[in-house]
Amino acid sequence: MKNKLYILGLALLLLVSCHTKKDEVEELKNEVIVLGTIHGQHLTQSQYSIEVLTAMIRKIAPDIILTEIPPDRYSIAMQEFLQTGKITEARVVRFPEYVDVIFPL
Repeated sequence: MKNKLYILGLALLLLVSCHTKKDEVEELKNEVIVLGTIHGQHLTQSQYSIEVLTAMIRKIAPDIILTEIPPDRYSIAMQEFLQTGKITEARVVRFPEYVDVIFPL
């Protein structure tokens, strides 16, 4: 009987600790925004220019940005950017959204 009460008490404690208010649950939700880019056309399209893309990302203020840069290329590009403020890595330098927006931000 004592063990049953002990187990019941633990189960009750677990249920109480798992209970959260609705407001607390809302705060725990993550938001995922998918923002497409037009690569080199950011340099020629005024409606979606580098400045517009920069403003969008600043307004969104993401905690994390996922890109299509291969991990080994990302490491090289980040090292170049941190050391010189410029990126020359061949795969990354082709995309102004990385070179002119993401890395500077």
